[in-house]
Amino acid sequence: MDEEIKNAAEEVDSTPMPETPETDAAPEKKDLGDRLEDFRDKAADKLDDLSDKVEDKFDDLKDKFKEQKEAAQPKVDEIKDKINDASPDTTAEYDPADIKANKLMAILSYLGILILIPLLAKDSKFAKFHVNQGIIVLILDLIVWLFSRVNHGLVTWILDIIVLIYIIIGIVNAVGGKAKELPFIGKFRILK
Repeated sequence: MDEEIKNAAEEVDSTPMPETPETDAAPEKKDLGDRLEDFRDKAADKLDDLSDKVEDKFDDLKDKFKEQKEAAQPKVDEIKDKINDASPDTTAEYDPADIKANKLMAILSYLGILILIPLLAKDSKFAKFHVNQGIIVLILDLIVWLFSRVNHGLVTWILDIIVLIYIIIGIVNAVGGKAKELPFIGKFRILK
């Protein structure tokens, strides 16, 4: 497209100006005005053509993106299934009354030092499940913190975001009354 613009500009630049005698100034102005109007019309036509080409190119890219997205969807679904398989849901093993009574304790399990409250206060199987998950996240957070003392940068920032995502997933599971392991790290058991 840049090439077409360049060619159009060269075409306009190479168009010779009509020569008129100096004594006849009014016809020269008319010819110049007509030429300027012709130039404006040609430029507007070229601009319309380029605009149409850009629109067509954009539509083509949009269609290609849609096709690639549809082609990638099975792979995305496969990855989602692997993540779900990596974190089994064991909610059915817990008493619904225990779950209802101890949701707050389960939530506290993911809030850093507040993990001590459900750890020491409650004798609930559901709360202990989330305390175990919270301890794993806390250990991961401590490892990331130690790593950040040695290496500041993008990697540490990404690891902090991963820890935050685990905390959010854990809290969402606790609020929803689910005993679902955190992906990849939830399989470890610290508390029995």
